[in-house]
Amino acid sequence: MLITKRRSNSILPPPLVLDNNVLQQVYTYRYLGVTLSSDLSWRPHITAVCKKTKRLVGLVHRRFSAHASPDALVLLYKSFVRPHLEYASAAWSPYHKGEIKQLESIQKFALKVCLKAWNNSVSYDSMLEMSGLRSLECRRKIARVCHLFKVIFELTHFPNNDIHPRVTTHHTRNLTKHSLDPIVSRTYLYKNSFVPATIELWNNVVMQVEMEECESLRTFKFQIFAVI
Repeated sequence: MLITKRRSNSILPPPLVLDNNVLQQVYTYRYLGVTLSSDLSWRPHITAVCKKTKRLVGLVHRRFSAHASPDALVLLYKSFVRPHLEYASAAWSPYHKGEIKQLESIQKFALKVCLKAWNNSVSYDSMLEMSGLRSLECRRKIARVCHLFKVIFELTHFPNNDIHPRVTTHHTRNLTKHSLDPIVSRTYLYKNSFVPATIELWNNVVMQVEMEECESLRTFKFQIFAVI
């Protein structure tokens, strides 16, 4: 697989040869549970995840819906379906509205099954409130900020990062000592990748939480639940 943003197929790339064997060219490749694409798009991964989880929701409906309570079905969804929708989401969290809506539609369908709310008059927000769940988009933001917390406090390995404390020469109420230097991005794709996008989110979050009280990831997560 060749990584490129070139859209035109008029000029084909040269064949890749290893030990006199021509390597097969592919445009997507599944690696460590995440589907990578040659154009750096996460659309193939999101599409594959949605297809898989929709089948799992259907399985829950066929096997358990008739005899299980809504609370039990929600627990099944949280345990066996939602993890597939969120695996490694800190890396591939989408920014296109269509992809965000595509993922939320799976959870919306799952909540219809769990709550047995087949009446279309029940809104997605109402089902979230009834089930005590958050939107997947909200949970991805929390996952990203929590992962950045682990990076900053060296709770995980993240080599060669561009994460630095923000240095200012004047006092401002919009910054704290935990604010990070934002990264200037030339492309929309890079701007919405993990480090630049999460730094922007982090700087908004740390203004609303008591970082001095966040002695662990658990206490930090507890605080940001109230602001995201």
